[in-house]
Amino acid sequence: MSLEEQILERIRPTAEETERIDTVAKHLVELVRAYMDEHGIEAELKLVGSYSKGTYLSDPDLDLFIMFPPETPRSELVDTGLRIGEDVLHGTRMYAEHPYTSAVFEGVDVDLVPNIHIKDTSHLETAVDRTPFHTEYLLSHMKEGQADQIRLLKKFMKGVGTYGAEPIVRGFSGYLCEILVLRYGTFRGVIEAAA
Repeated sequence: MSLEEQILERIRPTAEETERIDTVAKHLVELVRAYMDEHGIEAELKLVGSYSKGTYLSDPDLDLFIMFPPETPRSELVDTGLRIGEDVLHGTRMYAEHPYTSAVFEGVDVDLVPNIHIKDTSHLETAVDRTPFHTEYLLSHMKEGQADQIRLLKKFMKGVGTYGAEPIVRGFSGYLCEILVLRYGTFRGVIEAAA
């Protein structure tokens, strides 16, 4: 067994972990959808990030986007998105390019992010509007076995302290790790290209 295979056995989510995160994700979407229906909020819900792409490590987080119609004023997008996060998740307001809600839901870290549902990236309203396109791109280009190669790269980046695009780290985001594996084919291919 190769070193990579040994590491994957430790970092790949188990069947029980996968079942648990699937259950939590389904419950989260159901609760948010029920709240939106009850309050007449018209928006699409979409799970994005490593969970939706199948590239997550053990103990993943969930990123749920509330995709409002393009004609939604920004103030309504923010106010309604934050209200959903506070009422459903009792979360904390966080601020990036625009506010979102961060919470722990059934033991899982969750970001609930309001954004505009756009047809193409030439109509960006907020910085996060492009994120659903990241998910679609990766899912349409990832080859069989590359999810595990992405997991290896993410774990490596975490191990050397370069995983995370937030200002305190200024490193490699999960999406960048995914794109690097798409470009170089494997974890080893990324490392060799970097060397």
